[in-house]
Amino acid sequence: MKINPAAHTPFHLRAFHEQVADNLQERILSGQLAGQLPPERELCLLMNVSRPILRRALHRLRDEGLLRIGRGRGAEVVDVRAPRDDPPEARRVILLYADFSNFISRWTLMVIEEILHELAGHGVQFEMRMEPALGRARVGSRLRTLVGRHRADAWILAGTSAAVQQWFANQPLKTLLMGNAFPDVRLPFVNDDLHAVTRHAAGVFLGMGHRNLAYLMRGQGSAGEAREEAGFREGVAAVPDARCQVVRHDGSPERVRERMVALFSRRPSPTALLVSHAEDALTALTWFPRNRLRTPQDVSLISFQWAAFLGRISPCPAWYYADPQDHARKICRLILRNPKTVRPPQLLFPKFLKNETIGPPPA
Repeated sequence: MKINPAAHTPFHLRAFHEQVADNLQERILSGQLAGQLPPERELCLLMNVSRPILRRALHRLRDEGLLRIGRGRGAEVVDVRAPRDDPPEARRVILLYADFSNFISRWTLMVIEEILHELAGHGVQFEMRMEPALGRARVGSRLRTLVGRHRADAWILAGTSAAVQQWFANQPLKTLLMGNAFPDVRLPFVNDDLHAVTRHAAGVFLGMGHRNLAYLMRGQGSAGEAREEAGFREGVAAVPDARCQVVRHDGSPERVRERMVALFSRRPSPTALLVSHAEDALTALTWFPRNRLRTPQDVSLISFQWAAFLGRISPCPAWYYADPQDHARKICRLILRNPKTVRPPQLLFPKFLKNETIGPPPA
């Protein structure tokens, strides 16, 4: 029986070692596992997994600060929980959302829901504030009023401008970013590894024989755009005879279609297209048949971003899926542990689903 990938939700595609790590984390946070962990052989029997899977799970918990792993000493639990009579330092957390498009995707809402659930489990009050006006200039006075009126022990910034990020970086406020930091802004952040993802997408196309590649991306001044473009160009540059085009647009369907006309009226036209946003991938996929182009026979396509509606399209697009639980978990760790110094970025690599829109270039 042929399985249609479009009929399967990506929420069940988590790697096995991630599930093992979640199980171990629950046992640690509940106190079932503490101090020095049993030897790997005993843990394998306890979790009913192989040693390689167990080690990957342990290393993930080590990266999240829950375990110390010493050579010859095994794994030891790091006590990151606050004592019962000592409440968490962050009692009230505010998520400040000021996205330029004033649009919250379903994926972002899932991350927010996970943050709310996890912080509530630690007795932390969570609040979200929508402030689209922060996309304008002269945000200092507006932010001073906002912070003075809404007292918080910690702030999470999402979709904010460089000016907003820099203002918070200059304040004695506990702040982290859901998304990338702009250059020279020293704030901890959690996001996908944008550079690695676009480089990987270029490698997927090149590995199938494509040599004329294009990246259709939004140019809205977000913090991660430069990283996305650099990763794609770097990936294409790994093959000497490959050609790379990066085309920007403002996110409207009209501009996407205009850029598509310009891209595919050139010769040679691209045979592989990476698209930064799911909505723009939908626009591209509906533009192709109207212009006598087939996917993937004439053009292969990958959507950088996942959205639920992509699973309803035929052919089902290739995409990258980031687990909202992973993002929320890392954000909450930073909030609850109160790092005294700026930590390295918490970068995640999403799962790649090839699906039906990738094939070799036309003969």
